[in-house]
Amino acid sequence: MHDNDGSDDRHGIPFDGTVSWPVVMKAIAETGYSGATALEVIKGRTAAYKELSPEEFLRLAFERAKGLEAMKNGG
Repeated sequence: MHDNDGSDDRHGIPFDGTVSWPVVMKAIAETGYSGATALEVIKGRTAAYKELSPEEFLRLAFERAKGLEAMKNGG
C-alpha cells in the first residue's frame, strides 16, 4: 500500500496523501483478510521525505503501517 497526491503515483507513506485510509481499511476488513499489511513506499519521490534519514523514513513508515493494522482490526 502507498499514498499519493491525487495527481501522481508518488508511493508516499500512508496518511501523507489523498487516500481515504479509514474507508480503504474498513473495506479490507470486511473481506475477512487477516494477512500482513505491506507498504510500497519510495523515499525519493516525495519532497517531504528527502530531509529524513533512511532510518527516520523507515521508522515513520513502520508507525503508519501499525496505524493501518489498527484500523483494519477495528481500532
